[in-house]
Amino acid sequence: PARGRAPAVFQAAWCLERAGRTEDAAKYYAEVVESSTEPGLLAEAYFRLAWLALEGREMEAAASRLDSAIALAEAPGLASPTIEHARYWSAVCVETEGRLLDAAIRYQPIIEEGNPDLWLEAAYRRLLCLSQVGDLDGALAAAEILLQPAANARDPDRLRALQALAREEQWQIERARAFAYDGPIPNVNAAD
Repeated sequence: PARGRAPAVFQAAWCLERAGRTEDAAKYYAEVVESSTEPGLLAEAYFRLAWLALEGREMEAAASRLDSAIALAEAPGLASPTIEHARYWSAVCVETEGRLLDAAIRYQPIIEEGNPDLWLEAAYRRLLCLSQVGDLDGALAAAEILLQPAANARDPDRLRALQALAREEQWQIERARAFAYDGPIPNVNAAD
């Protein structure tokens, strides 16, 4: 009773989401956002709304809701796995929008924090973002992070798979550099 009905509404939304009734779940999560003043519960509700938007490929709506969840992280003592996941998925949304350099910047703190569920994926996505924007030195450095022995990887098979992909990307960059032409481009149409 001291917390109001919002926690029960959140649980109902969670049950509806698990049952595949996502439209009903979204309505209940939205009610939690409207009625609760509890930062932790609000962050959870925003994250669930964002997740439903991600599943529906509504990236703009997802990004907005993730940003709302992240903004709540300013509340004292609100560090939580939900906020960490919100920051990761927000970076994914930014990457999907084509803002690759911004995404690479957003992935960096996730890598540094070392969450065993997130850092591997963030490191690989950062590598790809940097490679795509042409920051080859940054991409090679990002590959090296993935290729270091990692004790805090929850899924050793995924670690090996991402390391193989990082080695391949590293090889592609080094190969491209080896074949790069440094001198002036000759004018093949010039009359001799």
